[in-house]
Amino acid sequence: MIYASLSAYGSSGPDCGKPGYDAILQARTGIVSVTGPNRDTPIRAGVSILDMGAGVWMALGILAALFERQSSGRGQRVEASLFQTGVMLMCYHLLYRQFSGVNPGPQGSRHASVAPYGAFSTTDGRGDDWHFQRSSFSAAVHRRGPRGMGGRSQLFDEY
Repeated sequence: MIYASLSAYGSSGPDCGKPGYDAILQARTGIVSVTGPNRDTPIRAGVSILDMGAGVWMALGILAALFERQSSGRGQRVEASLFQTGVMLMCYHLLYRQFSGVNPGPQGSRHASVAPYGAFSTTDGRGDDWHFQRSSFSAAVHRRGPRGMGGRSQLFDEY
């Protein structure tokens, strides 16, 4: 038998019996503190990231349990929680806090440890991460560049 359990806080610990849902767990795990434009307005992620993330972890665990059962004939217990998922998603923010002593703040469209990263305006008004999106394409596409830069991506010339 494979037994799978998904809950807000898991099956053990001080909050194990408490109910919870995505928005509450985003707040409890700190996700709302790093989302949005400033510290005055904590904002939950625009999608139910913990609901979906915990479901993905659960599905992955069930697949691993099925694989184990096929090779050993033994069942497994699989457990996932919204809280575990939130802590995992906050891992580098939590490490930053642990080693710097500084609470991480809202990132907006930036990233604390990657540059360039964010929403950049272009001369043609496209905006909305146009340059960054271009960085994920092949070198041949980079050479064409955004239309607002005369067909050549000056941003990536130095790379």
